[in-house]
Amino acid sequence: MALLELAGLTKRFGALVAVDELNVSIERGEIRGLIGPNGSGKTTVFNLATGFYRPSAGRVLWQGEDVTLLSPERRAKLGIIRTFQQAALFGEMTVVNNVIVACHLHLDVGLAGQFLKTPKMRAVQRRIEARADEILELMGLLEVKHEVAGDLPHGSQRVLGIAMALASQPQLLLLDEPAAGMNPVETERLMSIIRMLRDKGTTMFLVEHDMKAVMSTCDRITVMDFGQGIAEGTPHEVAKNAAVIEAYLGGG
Repeated sequence: MALLELAGLTKRFGALVAVDELNVSIERGEIRGLIGPNGSGKTTVFNLATGFYRPSAGRVLWQGEDVTLLSPERRAKLGIIRTFQQAALFGEMTVVNNVIVACHLHLDVGLAGQFLKTPKMRAVQRRIEARADEILELMGLLEVKHEVAGDLPHGSQRVLGIAMALASQPQLLLLDEPAAGMNPVETERLMSIIRMLRDKGTTMFLVEHDMKAVMSTCDRITVMDFGQGIAEGTPHEVAKNAAVIEAYLGGG
């Protein structure tokens, strides 16, 4: 059974068809790339998959269950977590506190317990702090845990955004242009982290414009153009596909 299936997914904005009967099936344990020219509908697909948009037609299936009408919050609770093109950080807070805040998505203590500092809450808080340190070590950010997030270099801020997403315990992590604004060294480091996370069991759905990064990282790739899926396969298969060459290069 697919972890996530987008079945005949369509999104219209008035007369504009942003996504047109797209079918994508993501298997557990893979890195699936989603690529296409600017305006092809990639971010709209992410918004549909995570509940920020309601589809005009089609369904979103999570482990075989229809979640098309669930809110983004409900989907996050199921393990469908995304990042955004702009890292959503708390710039005035420390690196570790950014991750601690993200850990609270699965906090099992009520509001009163948080304010009254009950024994249960104190125990939960210790577990969260330990979990935050584990994530920061995994992502190579432990040494800067006490630095202010807004003072980090751009590449480290992007990595911190992924660390915050990991704190929400994703089964499927959707990464929307994670390497945007990075230099080649930062991009390669990030892709190494993404491959490492896959090897540790996190399934990923990746939108990225850096084709070298996509081809070296993704297990399979879906290609969109004008809202439609035009190709799917391994990086090698996609790179040789005539429709993909036409979409990116205009033929030849």
